[in-house]
Amino acid sequence: MRPLGASSDPIADLRFLDAEGRVVVIIEGLKLQPAAPESTQSQTDIQDWFYQIEWRPQQFESKQASLVACNEIRNKLDPALIAPDQSDELSEYQLLIAELESRSLIYVINAFLEMGWQFIADDYFSIHHLIQQFGITAEQKILKRLLEMLMEAGFLNLQNETYRVIQPLQTVNFSKSSRFSDSPELTLLHRCGSSLAKVLQGKCNPLQLLFPDGDLTTLSQIYQDSTGAQLMNNLVRQVVESVMPIQGNVRILEIGGGTGGTTSYLLPCLAPSTTQYTFTDVSPLFIQKVKNRFAECSFIDYKVLDIEYSPQAQGFDLQQYDLVIAANVLHATQSLQTTLTHIRQLLAPGGLLILLEGVYPMRWLDLTFGLMEGWWRFDDLDLRPNYPLISVEQWRQVLQHSFKSIEVIQPTLSGAVIQQAVILAQVSADVPSQIPAFDWLIVADEQGVSDAITYCLQAQGASYRVISAADFPQLTITRPTQIIFLAALDMPSAAELTLESLEAASQKICSSALTLIQALTVTHPIRLWLVTRGAVATGMAAEPLPGFAQSLLWGIGKTIGLEHPEFGCVCVDLDPADSPDRQADLLLAEIQVSSRQSLCEQQVVFRQQQRYVARLSRCQNLPPHFLGYSLSHLQEVRRLEISQRGTLENLQIRVAERRSPLPHEVEIRVAATGLNFRDVLNALDLYPGEAGLLGCECVGEIRSVGEAVTAFKPGDRVMALASGSFSNWVTVDAALVACVPGTLSNEAAATVPVAFLTAGYALHHLANLKRGERVLIHAAAGV
Repeated sequence: MRPLGASSDPIADLRFLDAEGRVVVIIEGLKLQPAAPESTQSQTDIQDWFYQIEWRPQQFESKQASLVACNEIRNKLDPALIAPDQSDELSEYQLLIAELESRSLIYVINAFLEMGWQFIADDYFSIHHLIQQFGITAEQKILKRLLEMLMEAGFLNLQNETYRVIQPLQTVNFSKSSRFSDSPELTLLHRCGSSLAKVLQGKCNPLQLLFPDGDLTTLSQIYQDSTGAQLMNNLVRQVVESVMPIQGNVRILEIGGGTGGTTSYLLPCLAPSTTQYTFTDVSPLFIQKVKNRFAECSFIDYKVLDIEYSPQAQGFDLQQYDLVIAANVLHATQSLQTTLTHIRQLLAPGGLLILLEGVYPMRWLDLTFGLMEGWWRFDDLDLRPNYPLISVEQWRQVLQHSFKSIEVIQPTLSGAVIQQAVILAQVSADVPSQIPAFDWLIVADEQGVSDAITYCLQAQGASYRVISAADFPQLTITRPTQIIFLAALDMPSAAELTLESLEAASQKICSSALTLIQALTVTHPIRLWLVTRGAVATGMAAEPLPGFAQSLLWGIGKTIGLEHPEFGCVCVDLDPADSPDRQADLLLAEIQVSSRQSLCEQQVVFRQQQRYVARLSRCQNLPPHFLGYSLSHLQEVRRLEISQRGTLENLQIRVAERRSPLPHEVEIRVAATGLNFRDVLNALDLYPGEAGLLGCECVGEIRSVGEAVTAFKPGDRVMALASGSFSNWVTVDAALVACVPGTLSNEAAATVPVAFLTAGYALHHLANLKRGERVLIHAAAGV
């Protein structure tokens, strides 16, 4: 381990040795980061730690069927979702919303009174005066919205940016009980509303109110389980079901998926074999939690996406999605027009945007989600001068700039429209796909594949060059180019290989690929294709690998991807059972599809008329000697000992007994141990008398304490005098323990106990040292 500072992550240099002690692998500069305790304690099987490459089938080039037209969707929906009958559940939900709105006003009144505002009739004030007088640091937009609520209730009016108090306010006490006390909406409103004054004055972080200690439970219930969420999410689900084509694959992108509330309604109605679902959010935390939640759904891809910025710059291919779904998210962007432009870029011809959005203000939303800056960060003031949500008609106006047809579905309860609407917008199916023109540079083979490729290119009038290794030094790329390296196909097959021929062929093909890379002078975009045949094992039963010698090229390809990402290197392994013409067709089709994408698969294998791509998955078949290992091994005491003193070669790590602390003791998980002169003398058998175990001081974290210990608790970072402290665990008397100052690193603190206690005891207690006296310390380095 390298030395580190107090706040640095540890860095290790590793050497792996074989059974005879020879170094076989060296890893330098491995940075380690702490794992959350729950992430290790919940997994007791080491099998959960290991991953492998799994080759998963993926349709080569999906034949997309046309989606249902936007204006035909309404007729396919269940009328009971658009105008549901007045059930007891819906009646209760309407009463809940009414109570939320009335309670929200009370929270606003109480918040202003809590800040000390005297509501005196006929007083006048400006919003700037309010901010200065009460130290309000919150966004002005939310403050204006709160004053607007008081205006709606008849407490204020506004003229020329000056507010006038019409009637004074008084503190309102809530009723002691509510029939909806168990509802997540009321729970969240109480949590946020009761702290409204503190939020306005910057004394409380609204994130902690919405996500207490990172807990998403309440929000997940609101977005997924509440009556309103069920009504709207079921409507979105039925819209998705209604637009699905009878045949063909569907590519779905969800923007701002958050807690996965809407996602959970959609996934059961999607066919895994014909659906490619990409879940995105701007927060990696949400993505990880949703990824764990839907771990069984293998057809979902998870990516970070901020839709306010260019999706292409974030690694998303343009015109690649048939459906884009955004539930309660677009209003939180700065400019709706910019956001919709980016969504439009992602939609394929004929693609459909499905929005779920609130379309008029609600007080309880402003006092909960409205406490976040994102709720008020809009700056398209010509469209949204005061409030993030816009009306149905405004949505129609802003969408018509980018979309061909628009449809709005807004359910009604008891004849009145509810606060949310599902808004559909469809792209014209006549938008052309943009395939850039490029040259072809082919490093030929003698197996017929390059001949088949050039024949196809000639038929299409494409510009191409066929070269050999001798031409590499003169390469200059002048246009966007696809480079196809086929030379590896000429390596001897497995049946023809000898050790000598393998070495010769490997050196030839590796040096040829390396020379090509070194010869490239790139001034325009390129993509490099390294092609093998029958060289990669996909895990199929009795899979022949006649070209396994060509697999060396894949190792080079991975290195190229790391050192020269600008080459866009892709490794493709062709099916040895296919004819050269079939292999050429598949390769050209793969290249044509990838040319329309900013990012493409970097590893592709063709087998048995199927296309496979590489994915990382948990290892299912570990060797038998791994399976008995569990995390309990990490709890064992491992201590540095010496089998026979006199030489450092006899140092070794042994398993020792771990014991629970006695009433006056504490147990410490050791982080750093001080190396003393005594330890050196001990190991070399030069210490006078019995030296005991190696190590006598350490720093670590207390993990458990004896019943009589009150000065320390688990989690404290401490230094200690502890015999045998060259260990991962020590148990020591609490009297020999002290907390570590925050200014000291573990390494620095581990050198303190022995030296400072020795000096303190010798100078103060034994020598009774007085001011002005001098001390000569002999062999000070050995103290």
